[in-house]
Amino acid sequence: MVREVERPDLLSVAALLHDIGKVAGARDHSLEGEPVGRALATRLGFDSDDVDTIALLVREHLTLIELATRRDPTDPATVAAVRAAVGDRLDVLTMLRWLTEADARAAGEKAWTPWRASLATELFQATEAAMHADRLTGAGSAGAGAGAHARAEEPSRQPAAVPEAAGAALAAGQPWVGATRSGTAWTVTVVSPDRVGLFADTAGVLALAGLEVRTASVRTTDGVAVDDWIVSSPSGDGVDVEALARALDRLAGGDTAPLAALARGRRRAGPTASSRASSGAPGQSRVLVLAQAGTDATVLEVRAGDRLGLLHDLGRALSRAGLSVRSAHVATYAGQTLDTFYLTDAGAGR
Repeated sequence: MVREVERPDLLSVAALLHDIGKVAGARDHSLEGEPVGRALATRLGFDSDDVDTIALLVREHLTLIELATRRDPTDPATVAAVRAAVGDRLDVLTMLRWLTEADARAAGEKAWTPWRASLATELFQATEAAMHADRLTGAGSAGAGAGAHARAEEPSRQPAAVPEAAGAALAAGQPWVGATRSGTAWTVTVVSPDRVGLFADTAGVLALAGLEVRTASVRTTDGVAVDDWIVSSPSGDGVDVEALARALDRLAGGDTAPLAALARGRRRAGPTASSRASSGAPGQSRVLVLAQAGTDATVLEVRAGDRLGLLHDLGRALSRAGLSVRSAHVATYAGQTLDTFYLTDAGAGR
């Protein structure tokens, strides 16, 4: 990693100090650690500019992975947030990228899964590309100022890639489902003509199949939804992609029978695996609107206790409100879900 940056000494010191704010009573160890890191870097003999860089890396060491997993990495507003965090400096962005990976790898394989790594890399590359583009066009520094936000208002999302294997089903107007295994997790890819309620229906059939959603990326481009759902199978069974595709096809045709068992399943089911892992009592559900977090969508964050069918219920509520899920980023930690939805009016804009 140190071979990938201009200043390996700064990266090494930031790696040493990044968690120094983890003390009893600290509410945000990144913020608590910044002044401590600044003082120690000064005592180590770094000049004021280098001290500022080390302190910034300590303060922002979680920013890249949090934005990558809780926001849409392809949204220009997310890119603008990263640029602001690193002061629009490419050298700092590169150090932050490697600090992020080192920190996550040290925490364990669950903190740096292939899925999380791909999201962090995608956001890093998008931010790097935006910085290079500005420099080539002479746009100048756009870090935390109005210029960055102005350019972030110009959507530049890349179209979602449609798997070649989905072509025939898509041409027939039918959903296609594929699945690949990575360790103990599965990536379930759903390709379908987009429609209101698709998110809720997919979440419902996954729940009925006994699959627990860990993270998801739901994207729609030119009327085609390409959704990747990272799931686990507590039973150890594989993913029956044909059964999932059939259920989604029936639901698209107005047949609600595939989901009729969901309510019965809720009554019979015990807690999910993540709920059992939670050590504390579930807190009250919270819904927040994140102002300025999306370029051409309203961003909604939902925190709630994990349970069977929760995503299905959230999706139905959004559909009934006339909202379409343009992108969703779903994560579950110790029995609590943190779900971020990028929403637009169904059939319209933001």
